[in-house]
Amino acid sequence: MVPLLTLVAYYAPPGHRATWFALMASLMNLALVAGQLQTKYLNDIFVVDRGLYGELAPLLIWAIVLGFVIPVGAIVLFGHKAVRHPVVKH
Repeated sequence: MVPLLTLVAYYAPPGHRATWFALMASLMNLALVAGQLQTKYLNDIFVVDRGLYGELAPLLIWAIVLGFVIPVGAIVLFGHKAVRHPVVKH
C-alpha cells in the first residue's frame, strides 16, 4: 500500500501531491474495509468448522467470483469517464 501511495504522490500534479495522497489513502482504506466485510459475511454464510469442510468449496467459489466481479463491475461502471477518445484529424 505504501509503495503505491508513494507513486501516486510522485506522479500527482505539482501542488496537489498531498491531496492526491490523502484521497488515494482514503480510497485504499475503504477498499480494505470492504474486503474485510466481504470476508466476514461470506464466513457467516458459509460456516467451515474443524473437520467439516463441506462449505469450503462454495466459500472458495464465491470468494473468487466476487473478487473478480466487483472490481470489473466498478471498472465497467466508472471506467468510461476516465477514457478520453483521441481526436482524429484528416
